[in-house]
Amino acid sequence: MRRVATHDRSPPYIATESPRALSSGWSPSPPFPLCAGAEMNRGGPRLIPLSSNGSPPRPPRRFVLPLTVIAVLSAVIVVAFFVARGGGGGSSSEDDGSSADKTAGQAAVVGDSAAGQEEQSLTTVIGASTAAVGSRAFFDLTHNGSSIGRLTLGLFDERAPKTVANFVALAAGKGGPPVDGVPGTGTAGYAGVPFHRIIAGFMAQGGDYERGDGRGGKSIYPGGAFDDEPFITTHDDRGVLSMANSGPGTNGAQFFITFKATSWLDGKHVVFGRVVDGGSVLDEVERVDTGGGSHPVTPLVIAACGVVEE
Repeated sequence: MRRVATHDRSPPYIATESPRALSSGWSPSPPFPLCAGAEMNRGGPRLIPLSSNGSPPRPPRRFVLPLTVIAVLSAVIVVAFFVARGGGGGSSSEDDGSSADKTAGQAAVVGDSAAGQEEQSLTTVIGASTAAVGSRAFFDLTHNGSSIGRLTLGLFDERAPKTVANFVALAAGKGGPPVDGVPGTGTAGYAGVPFHRIIAGFMAQGGDYERGDGRGGKSIYPGGAFDDEPFITTHDDRGVLSMANSGPGTNGAQFFITFKATSWLDGKHVVFGRVVDGGSVLDEVERVDTGGGSHPVTPLVIAACGVVEE
């Protein structure tokens, strides 16, 4: 017995080896051995009479001509088949050319597809760990007056151009309120600014060049704050650089760097870079004593900063 799957909603059923058993209750006879000179038909085994010399009788003459015709036709079909195969082989150069044309066409399609994917990548959501890096900035950090090393930050110029421009200007000391409304013409910057909030296992926040406590820090754009760029890069790893805010469209100068993947921040904070060098320095930042809170007991400061020249 074997279970048969059905494509309707009726309950499964058990089928025997014969479909007749399903409709009439008939079941096949048990197998039995065939004796010599016997063959099967619908009524069971049938004996073939033997001739006097012990061999089966010859077929009647009326079958000889049809059998001859069948043999001739079979030979013609076989010859035609081999001729056709030979002709196919003769056109191999034409086939090769056609294949080459098809290959070239496929290559063109692949090239167009790659270009399309490159354009699409600027709107497709991906993790910061795989996003392409453009310009770079650096922070030289001190803890309680002693240097702990440099963080190098790779920035996503193409994925968040407005946010990167703001960060670069502040790293270069040309941030803050713009002169005559021209972004990047201010005099404020990150040099001397502390990391005012550190939570081990989460992130370190800084960038408040006005108050140093998280309540200030204007952008380079008129009005002090600017809108969120598309949330197309995620907080998928340690060392992700992202904008701090107090709600939608409130980006200023403050930023944070993650100590682990923080997916719950995706769609709320604009990711615009990642740490590309200085992993051990980031470890030191995470170990800074906060006395059980989130504010460092002794100051962690961006002693110097700037843009890495290529």
